Amino acid sequence: MEFALTSYSQKKLLDHMLGIAAYSKPTAIYLSVHSQSPTDAGLTTWEVTEGGYARANITDKIAATDIN
Repeated sequence: MEFALTSYSQKKLLDHMLGIAAYSKPTAIYLSVHSQSPTDAGLTTWEVTEGGYARANITDKIAATDIN
């Protein structure tokens, strides 16, 4: 299993950590399954679509980790 952030998310978190700009958390976070690793460009060409699969909105599932 691989976990990766998009280039956009990496930049936003780095800016926040360095005090360049405040980071606002996304309004929705999704979990998706891919047959190959997505690229840094965020291409979702390999996202699984068969068998009634759909991305899962996990925003409510991780709300407990919010420290704001």
